[in-house]
Amino acid sequence: MMLDAALNRRGTNFTTSEVTEESVDERPQQIELITNNPDIELPELDLNDIQISAVATNPDNPNGETVVTITFRVRDNISGYNIASLRLRDPQGIEHPYYVYNDATWSLFPTDDPTAWHTYTRSIVLPVGSIPGTWGLSEMTLFDRAGNFNMYDFTEIVHFDVAE
Repeated sequence: MMLDAALNRRGTNFTTSEVTEESVDERPQQIELITNNPDIELPELDLNDIQISAVATNPDNPNGETVVTITFRVRDNISGYNIASLRLRDPQGIEHPYYVYNDATWSLFPTDDPTAWHTYTRSIVLPVGSIPGTWGLSEMTLFDRAGNFNMYDFTEIVHFDVAE
């Protein structure tokens, strides 16, 4: 909807679900992209090399503020690792989302060999008042530049029988 200074209104339909000559004022533009080398493989996390450490910022008088450092290794086939999302689960079961960027996150193309393993580190500061106890990495999702993503769920599955 458009409105001019005299408050005249005019609607313009650019696209609709069923495009006909009567339903749109301007037909949508389309470009068909064809590639001989499509990136359809998911980015890969080295499951044998994930390191997590946590250090209280004030160990003599703990207040919940903690520096959590996560180091992991990633590789991809063509477009390269772009970003990771991860979820930390606190002792009450609440999940806290964080993102792991890298130096080339905002570049269009990878700046190094995406097929080689690369190590990334993210330090997260849990705020004052964070719940004490054992925290965990419950999930990590890797994204490449082509939009492929690979979600790793680290939630433990517990099986049990209910006795009658």
